[in-house]
Amino acid sequence: MKKWDIFTKWDIIILIILIVISLVPEGIFLATSYYKTNNIYAEIRVDNKLYKKIPLNKDSYEDTITVSTDLGENVVQVHNKSIGIVQADCPDKICEKPGFISKPGQTLVCLPHKLVITIKGEAKQETDELSY
Repeated sequence: MKKWDIFTKWDIIILIILIVISLVPEGIFLATSYYKTNNIYAEIRVDNKLYKKIPLNKDSYEDTITVSTDLGENVVQVHNKSIGIVQADCPDKICEKPGFISKPGQTLVCLPHKLVITIKGEAKQETDELSY
């Protein structure tokens, strides 16, 4: 008995189809990440409730936000069109490790404090102009 005799033709076809299907979400993500956006902002959510919306498209905007809840405290810093968690009083401090994020679709999470920071952007609106 050969090594490949345990697979039928249909097993291999199904396996290839499943691999292709598993790559579809990655393709969609890559296609949308290159989509031009303006009005980029960060949403800070605590326990899935909007805490604050911060614009990230201003060159000189810098801010430090302290998010205090019953679960703990996080210090969030906005710097150079990006945002990051710079200090947390959670035991593992995993939320500090990714650093700063700035592209739509990126997310920072502090699970013990139920804090989620998501970068979002609104698509540029193309205007139809005629030039003579």
